Amino acid sequence: MTLGCLSGASVIAAIQTHHWFALPFAGLFMFGYLFVATRLIGEQLHARRDSVVPVENRGMDVEPSAIARTA
Repeated sequence: MTLGCLSGASVIAAIQTHHWFALPFAGLFMFGYLFVATRLIGEQLHARRDSVVPVENRGMDVEPSAIARTA
């Protein structure tokens, strides 16, 4: 997230100083860093949420007896 914000600052600086050639590159860096950071945070929250769910409820949409009959 820090690198994404830093790249965002470089986008703002490129606009203010009229460095139009650097703007797309700074924007790509900003987008890439923020995209990866948000995906990583989302995966971490998902993993943390799954670790809180009781073991007997994980992935059990059907009853265990139904699984034994199909095997």
